[in-house]
Amino acid sequence: MSASPSNPAGATTPIFTLSNVGKSYPLARSPLERLFRRGSFHAVSGVNLDVAKGDALAIVGESGSGKSTVARMMVGLTQPTTGAICFKGDALGGMTRAQNATFRQGVQMVFQSTSNSLNPRKTIATSLAEAIGFDGVPVRQLLEMVRLPEFVLTRYPHQLSGGQRQRVGIARALARRPELVVADEPTSALDVSIQAEIIRLLQDLHRSAGVSLVVISHDLALVGELCRRVVVMREGRVVEAGAVEQVLFEPRERYTAELLAAIPKGIERLRAFG
Repeated sequence: MSASPSNPAGATTPIFTLSNVGKSYPLARSPLERLFRRGSFHAVSGVNLDVAKGDALAIVGESGSGKSTVARMMVGLTQPTTGAICFKGDALGGMTRAQNATFRQGVQMVFQSTSNSLNPRKTIATSLAEAIGFDGVPVRQLLEMVRLPEFVLTRYPHQLSGGQRQRVGIARALARRPELVVADEPTSALDVSIQAEIIRLLQDLHRSAGVSLVVISHDLALVGELCRRVVVMREGRVVEAGAVEQVLFEPRERYTAELLAAIPKGIERLRAFG
C-alpha cells in the first residue's frame, strides 16, 4: 500500500512533498563484487506524503523500516533513486543556487545522536554562531527558545548533559528561522524524565513559532502526544497513514496494531496523552 496522508481540514497548500520516492542501494559493495553479485536493496519504495505549513507529522516504524532514510532524503543528506521531493514546488534535484539556499534555510534537521552532530572541538557559542550566519536568530534568543542558560556557550559538547546537547541541537536547527524541522528520533537516547522535557519543548516551539514538524520515531506514545498525523512504515513502504486519532486508536493494518501492542502499559499510555 502506498498512501498519501491528507492534510487536516483547513490546512494550507503543502510546502513539502514526496511523490513516489524510493531509495535503493546495490547489494555489492565493491566493483569486483558487482561482477558476481547483482541486484539492489530497496530501503524505501513508493513513498508519498506531504507537509503543510504548521503541520505536525510523524513517520513511525520499527528499526529498518526506512523512516530514517526518508528523513535524510527530506533534508538533502541522501538523494532518492526514484520519485520527486519538492520544497515549495521546487524539486530538490534540480534547484538553482538561489532555490537551494532557500531550501537550506527553510528545512533543518534535529539529529538523533548529538555526540556525532556537534563538533567536539568547538564551543557551543561557535557551533551556534556558524549555524546562525549573517541573518539568523540571535544567540541569546535561541537560548531562551530552548531554555538553556548562557553558561553553556562557553562549554564543549562533552561538558553538557544529554538533554542539554539535544536542546543545543534544536537551537541550531532553529537558527535560520526554518519553516520545517525534521527531528530524527529526538528523544531515543535520553532518560525518560528528559524525554518529557524535550517533547514539551518541541510542542511549545511548534505552537509558538509555527514551525512545521516531521518527527521520526518508533515511540507511538510520543507520536500520540506531539503530532496530528502519522505515517506507518514497514520494510520501506507506507502501510497506513492518517490522523493520529484514527491510526493509533482504530488502526486498519495488523502491523500497526502490533506496534501499538508493544508499547509498555499498552494503549492506556497513549490515552493518557489525550
